[in-house]
Amino acid sequence: MAVHYACGADFQVMKEHVEYVFKLFENTISDITEDELDWQPTEEANTIRGILTHISRICNVSLPSRMKGDPNYLPNNWPKNYEGTLHSSKKLFSDLENGKKAVIGGLDGLSSSDLEVEIDLWGRRVKRKIGLFSHLSEIAHHKGQIAYIRGIRKRQREKTKVSMKT
Repeated sequence: MAVHYACGADFQVMKEHVEYVFKLFENTISDITEDELDWQPTEEANTIRGILTHISRICNVSLPSRMKGDPNYLPNNWPKNYEGTLHSSKKLFSDLENGKKAVIGGLDGLSSSDLEVEIDLWGRRVKRKIGLFSHLSEIAHHKGQIAYIRGIRKRQREKTKVSMKT
């Protein structure tokens, strides 16, 4: 079991961290192409589109669920098979933006003491802040995966261009 540490710092630090994670994530997907969204380094690997679909669920369902303390929370009109559906890039980016707004807005409805409240998460009781930290860490983790895939694809295209010139 992973051990999570959190300081009892001002609630503002949590909000700033959330905004920071989203900014890093947005920088990573900036100017992404359709080719990059669907390219796979191996047949078994996830596509960036698949990773973005997963992150969208985290932003729109998982994080708001933790903030509300309701393990069954779903936003209005959220399809139960969201992650099993192929979404256009336009829809994904719209859903990601809506999720970011929901998370930041949801934090505005919480206080420092709310972060200490125990909620049900993954079959046990944990402090709300641990659920939030876990999901924010997951977004940061997937941001790294996206950067990795984009980097491989870029190098592959550059290598192809060089070999075509020779």
